Amino acid sequence: MKKAFTLVEVIISVILLGLIVTFIYKSLTNMQISNEIFSNKSDEISQNEKIIKLLYEDILEADEIRITGGKKYKAVELTTNSSIFNIIKPKVRWFVSKYKNTLVRAESAKPNPLSYEDRFLSHISQVKRDCETFVILRSNKKDKFLIYIKFKNEQPIVYEFFKPQ
Repeated sequence: MKKAFTLVEVIISVILLGLIVTFIYKSLTNMQISNEIFSNKSDEISQNEKIIKLLYEDILEADEIRITGGKKYKAVELTTNSSIFNIIKPKVRWFVSKYKNTLVRAESAKPNPLSYEDRFLSHISQVKRDCETFVILRSNKKDKFLIYIKFKNEQPIVYEFFKPQ
């Protein structure tokens, strides 16, 4: 008798190999989906941290702060030393635009960054769309701030900080 594989042994080996490849493929597909979810969540967290950092720096460096608006959307007007466009003592306004509920940051050297006359002297940045809530609260002593921002299908951003007078 010769030593060789029978046809039955070869067929069983091919079937087992097919099952193993199927399970490995499903595992890799699940891992790719998980990586995509984690990557999207990481990008969302990173973007939200940038928003909070920019708003925090604007408020921390501000000489004048005025908060206006309703319960759901507030507008914050600042005269600050924080500028992303290298303007000395810019006037900055954070608000939610009606266009796709976009959180907007307007910066200008002029007193009203959104006036029609000064529109060419202003830098208007769309921060993020689908803003459901944008609220900034200030303590009675005017030394603490609470920021609450909620975007559609995301966890809310809640940030509290102390601003020395």
